[in-house]
Amino acid sequence: MKFEKNTLEDGTYLIYRVKPGEIVDRYALNTISNNTISGVLKMNRENDNGVACFYINISAKYPLTMLLEKPVRREFLLSIFESIAKTTNEADEYLLNPKYFLFDFENIYYDFSEKRVCLIYLPVERDEEELEVRSFLRKMLYGVTYDLRENCNYVAQLLNLMNSKEIVTMNKLLDVIADIRKRIVKATQPQVKPVSDQSPMAVSPKKVEPLLVNGENVKYGVSGLNADIPPMQPPINEQTANKKKGLLGSLFGGKDSDESRTGKEKNEQKKGLFSLKNKDANKPQIPMSGRQDMAIPGMNIPEADPVDKKQVKQVLTDGKQLNSFEHPQIKNTAGGDSIEKPNNSVGRTVIIGGSANEGKTVFKKYLQKSACVAQLTRTGTNETATIKSNPFKIGKEKNYVDFFVSGNQTVSRIHAQIHNIDGNYFLEDINSTNHSFIGNDTTPIQSGQMYPLQSGMRFRLSDEEFVFKIK
Repeated sequence: MKFEKNTLEDGTYLIYRVKPGEIVDRYALNTISNNTISGVLKMNRENDNGVACFYINISAKYPLTMLLEKPVRREFLLSIFESIAKTTNEADEYLLNPKYFLFDFENIYYDFSEKRVCLIYLPVERDEEELEVRSFLRKMLYGVTYDLRENCNYVAQLLNLMNSKEIVTMNKLLDVIADIRKRIVKATQPQVKPVSDQSPMAVSPKKVEPLLVNGENVKYGVSGLNADIPPMQPPINEQTANKKKGLLGSLFGGKDSDESRTGKEKNEQKKGLFSLKNKDANKPQIPMSGRQDMAIPGMNIPEADPVDKKQVKQVLTDGKQLNSFEHPQIKNTAGGDSIEKPNNSVGRTVIIGGSANEGKTVFKKYLQKSACVAQLTRTGTNETATIKSNPFKIGKEKNYVDFFVSGNQTVSRIHAQIHNIDGNYFLEDINSTNHSFIGNDTTPIQSGQMYPLQSGMRFRLSDEEFVFKIK
């Protein structure tokens, strides 16, 4: 269904003009016009040159597609499902035909003040196939991006219901949502463990059993609050000490003590009890800057030439040791003064016929860009924000806008947004209650249409003035 959009003094409206040959359900039209159904947008019928027109007020209502662009929070998605279920249930009480609901993302709106979805009920027979509510909800579950900071197990519960072969009623959906909320509350409550009769402060005394060691009775005390005899280690006799040989023998005064070791064995012991002997110790070592297995992703490290062992030495600059993967030609571009590296050209591969800087790979983020920067300033408070996101939303709904306007209740929750199209900027009003104005013009701009912005241009959202600049 295609609608016209018009911004009038009392709000923003969607207008549907009945085409010749289309049939209007008179009962449904009278019911929806004379009753207020929660979650259904109010609709007025008027005649324009003999053509029946339906006016639907969407002031301060925001397209669902706009709100689903970012990762969706759990409570927000549950409120969408819950309000759709309640609205269709209430419409069923008025005996309204559900096929006249427009279940498509472009024509479904959200009301932040009521925290619910607003549906359009258009009682006009149409040829295209209607999308029933269950298929719409299933399509939403598969299409949105979820906020992974939360537990997303609730999505599986909703999908199991939507994919069930049984008839899914809206009451069943409401029961599943209520069960999900109970699980959330239960998961957030602190777990209190029951206090047992035998607490750590009341340990029952344990029986001390005698133990025979070398034919003698040795009692071991029980560690804890009720220990009568302190724990003790069994005596080490000669037979036990003889078994403690090898690397740990010196700890018990065995044959492998420091007094019986040679000087070579003592030196090997200093390397560590479990150190392995390097078979390639006599081979010349290659600096890490030439090792391919130690290459850093994103950094072009030249292949090292074979060098003599005497040429491998530790490089110190201003008392600091350079990283092993740091090439002498690469300077410190992360900020501050650059570190001047000594000339270690011996044994290094150079580019024939080129300068020392040719062939060097640098990080992309260090390249300076000359792109222009667009900024928006709120003149009343002198707050300034750089326009980075596209579109750039302005309003008082803090969780959904890029420029939060505080202290002005006449500004809508998502009042307007700025688009960047190939470096050209445009202002668009988003169904605001008190409209948007360019410069000193008292005629509001049409909601949903884009108006070009030039550097230094002023515009107003309700009575809040902003200045747009490009630097």
